[in-house]
Amino acid sequence: MNILFIVSETLKKRLGGTNPLKPLRNQEEIHYGVSYISAMLKKHGYNTDVFVVTRYTKNAEIDKAINQFKPQLIGFSAVFREFESIAKIAKYINETHPSILLLAGGAHPTLEPQEAINASFDIVCIGEGEYPILELVQQLESGQTPTKIHNLWIKKTDGTIEKNPTRQFVQNLDELPYPDRDIWQKWIKNKKSIHNVIIGRGCPFNCTYCCNHVLRQVAEGKYVRFRSPQNVIGEIKEIIEKFPDTDTIFLEAEALNLNQEYLYDFCDQLAQFNKTLKKPISYGANIRLIANFDAEKTMRYFTKANIVIVNIGLESGSERVRRDILKRGEYTNDDVRRAVRAAKKYHRHTMLFVLLGIPSETYQEFEETLEITKECRPSFIHLGIFTPYPGTVLYDYCVENNYISKDTYHEKGRSVASLDMEGFSKKQVQKEYYNFFANVYAKSKFQHIRIKLSSYLILKWNLSFVFERTLKYIRSI
Repeated sequence: MNILFIVSETLKKRLGGTNPLKPLRNQEEIHYGVSYISAMLKKHGYNTDVFVVTRYTKNAEIDKAINQFKPQLIGFSAVFREFESIAKIAKYINETHPSILLLAGGAHPTLEPQEAINASFDIVCIGEGEYPILELVQQLESGQTPTKIHNLWIKKTDGTIEKNPTRQFVQNLDELPYPDRDIWQKWIKNKKSIHNVIIGRGCPFNCTYCCNHVLRQVAEGKYVRFRSPQNVIGEIKEIIEKFPDTDTIFLEAEALNLNQEYLYDFCDQLAQFNKTLKKPISYGANIRLIANFDAEKTMRYFTKANIVIVNIGLESGSERVRRDILKRGEYTNDDVRRAVRAAKKYHRHTMLFVLLGIPSETYQEFEETLEITKECRPSFIHLGIFTPYPGTVLYDYCVENNYISKDTYHEKGRSVASLDMEGFSKKQVQKEYYNFFANVYAKSKFQHIRIKLSSYLILKWNLSFVFERTLKYIRSI
């Protein structure tokens, strides 16, 4: 049996090397939910493939992919910004290939299953999809009409919806096969690039701009889970075998330091593994500033494990905004400073996550963000403009405070200001977004002009080939 996955990248710009034939710029842009489900299906003898849709994809290309692969089931995955796109594609396929079952999954269908099932999808997967989709495929292969599969809403021929309960979160992540990277390679422009390895799932925090607090309630069982170090290292070995040019791997989890004992053990085992390699792998990881966080000790262990890239979430330099709006009040600006200092002491590259245009943020509070970022002077900044997502607390807050309208709001990406606030206007937010890197890093008028121009080309026009040159220049000043 053949299962085709369709993912949408319609908001990506064509500039900067993101072309219709190779829409994924690097290995990091693989969709891991699809990858894990594909691996599970392949493990049980089924055939899978993926088709990546861009704004330039024509219906004839979709038809060609379907006619060549002949899938009995097509699974769509989308976040909020891409849902409208996949809904249109599903409608077209439903009209032209009515015998194929269409399934929607991912973050947005999980958060808004009624919207998804009301579209042209026959089935909606809520939450983790490895086991429910395997069960669905097994029923289809046996000739059954799909029914009573936990996590799935199923549209019946009479128009009614079978809304099945959810199953427990996968408690032992080690039982899942390693994600399928093979199906993506034909869509990737730069194959010799950083790989991500998902080492854990779930987050215990309640940040109001994030959907984790909702996803945590989707099913029973422990939500925050980590894979064993041995299992993670097994996947790293597989990556090195398949992609021998790999020199850097990002260890993806909400925060590696959520379980301190796990962190220390993992770093010890990673260090031992690296000793077996002719050329040690460099790693990156996220950390979360939490109570009793020992930044000094963490950086010592990161150094031992060759974790050279450390991502730290500042979000806002205003402690009021973090505490009252983002619900991230458990750390102070001094905690941020200490973490960055410790990282620099051990020569780790720091990435600071920064958000602009947060609901109720004033221009003066933005200046607090700018000042602490300048003081920390991280190796780089992951900069974004706040974007409200349905299913989150801040989305509802934006609707209630008339920042957005449910009927007209469409996400334009995290590079476009969407909220017009009295204390920090949409125009100001956009301006400070383009100026931010120059305001942080420039030490002279000439440097300010050069960095500002480079930032504009990267942030506005997605000219990614400028990125490495800009980063190299920033690190030199």
